[in-house]
Amino acid sequence: IGGIEPYATPPAPTLQPPQIQRIQRKYEERNREYQKEWVRLDRAEMLEKREKEIVKRADTIYGTVNDQQLPVRRDHLRAPAFSPAMALKERQRRQQDTLAVLHRVSSQGVSIGDARAAVRGLLDRYLASPDPAYRAYGDTLRLETCRLIAALHGAATPEQRDTAVRRLGGRRRA
Repeated sequence: IGGIEPYATPPAPTLQPPQIQRIQRKYEERNREYQKEWVRLDRAEMLEKREKEIVKRADTIYGTVNDQQLPVRRDHLRAPAFSPAMALKERQRRQQDTLAVLHRVSSQGVSIGDARAAVRGLLDRYLASPDPAYRAYGDTLRLETCRLIAALHGAATPEQRDTAVRRLGGRRRA
């Protein structure tokens, strides 16, 4: 994320209040959508929606997921860590942090060095939330996601693994 700072900092001091207000309105709109799409769901609806999304992502990587692989997904989806409310709370914290930084660096008299430091701090807080409960939640969610991916890969057919290699081959890091 450190590579983003040189690109994110220069425009930040040039933002005008109406532009920052537009960003805030967009955040509010997206939060309302997220509330409707995730937070307001009961547990059964959330599990069904998560399963559909996981199938879609698995299909993107492996090709069509077969019926024998359904129990693998369902077993891992029952893990209780995913919390739309917790995700929304962190999302809103990040948004408020972003807006505060944008207001600060777009005000008169902020040096480019101070703007860079503010943007760098913001990016650091995106990577490591100042909320210890969210950091613990994120760690648990990452662990559960890794377990799900490992289980899906373990249940994949040789053909599906070949498909995954082809589809992910272009995404390898140097």
